[in-house]
Amino acid sequence: MRCGKILPSVTMPTTFSAPQMPMAGVGMPPPPPMQQEIDPFETVYDRPLTPEERAALKRVEHSPAIGITKVMATLFGFAPLLLVFLSFMGTPFDPTAFPLVLIGSAFIAVIMGGICRAKRYPVGLTITKGSVREARGVPRAAPGPAGRATVKLGDVEFTAQAAAMQNLQDGRMNSIVFVPPNEYAPNTAARRRGWILGVNGITLKSPVSCSIMPATASQAPPPPPMQQSIWGGK
Repeated sequence: MRCGKILPSVTMPTTFSAPQMPMAGVGMPPPPPMQQEIDPFETVYDRPLTPEERAALKRVEHSPAIGITKVMATLFGFAPLLLVFLSFMGTPFDPTAFPLVLIGSAFIAVIMGGICRAKRYPVGLTITKGSVREARGVPRAAPGPAGRATVKLGDVEFTAQAAAMQNLQDGRMNSIVFVPPNEYAPNTAARRRGWILGVNGITLKSPVSCSIMPATASQAPPPPPMQQSIWGGK
């Protein structure tokens, strides 16, 4: 009390809260990894087939490159059976030439059947799955064999006839729609054989067979469709 007035009581804190310090031997958790940015303009992705692309793949299955090998495999495959049947019917054959003709026909049938399957299997698989692969990016030319052009686009390397690459534009964004090779093929050449369906939004009337160094398709959503004015097409 002072001068007849009661002074307010001052309460001093009795406890002090010290800042919490990390315990010794316990490390702080590492920061979460930053998501890797995906360039939408340089990518490879799978997308559904269009009706025009499906019709082009149907034409590939009936193309001479596949049809001739299929017919030859069928004819030479029936030849050994026919020769064996005729021999049981009493038809005279040269005993020296008969084994050679029998084994040779079967061997040619196996070879033609393998060639037909190697070319037809990726196309049939693409039609069954209903999806095709598209690569986008700025084309980068690379040295290739004589009469053929090698272009790297979106981390995928294409080697095909030079006429198939004439629609690509240097220094600008381009796109190539292709059938990926069969990665389970028995040899290296078959594991690189694919088909180019379209270039820069234009579906080819006759898809081109080519050699492809495949890349894994991106899991990111496909980029927005490119405008036709970029390609200079109609």
